[in-house]
Order: sequence, then C-alpha cells, then structure tokens
Amino acid sequence: MDLIGKVGGTPDFSTYSPGGVSVGAWLTALISFLILAAVVYFLIVVPYTKAKDRYFPAEESGTPADIAILEEIRDLLAARQV
Repeated sequence: MDLIGKVGGTPDFSTYSPGGVSVGAWLTALISFLILAAVVYFLIVVPYTKAKDRYFPAEESGTPADIAILEEIRDLLAARQV
C-alpha cells in the first residue's frame, strides 16, 4: 500500500466510514489482496502456463489405441458376416 500511497495519496483507508460504518480496514485489506493476487497471477501463473504448454504439449486428440483396435475388430467381424 505504500507504493499506492506514493502514487495516489493516502495508502491507508482505515479512517473511511461511510454512513458511520467503519469499513476502512476491510477496504485496505481488500485492495492489498487484489494487488497481491494480480502480482502472483502475472508473475507466477501466466509464465508457468506458457512454459508448461511449450515444454509439455497436450496430447493430440483422437481415438485412443484400445478403442481403435476394438473398432477394427468390429469392422472385421462385420465384414466376415456379410
């Protein structure tokens, strides 16, 4: 919150109380959490996801080998009965 205080003014909202309800401490904690969540997301989650996709690509979609073998057996049996 100190960095925000240097940029925008007061970094502490503890004195904020609209309508007599003291919500300043909660508002300060919420803003701190959102800033920390954004930092973690953009500095850890996004690079991890890109690296995972680059170095460990997803398997190609298609018919699994066991299903392909069963379909081949089915087709051979159907051709033999005709």
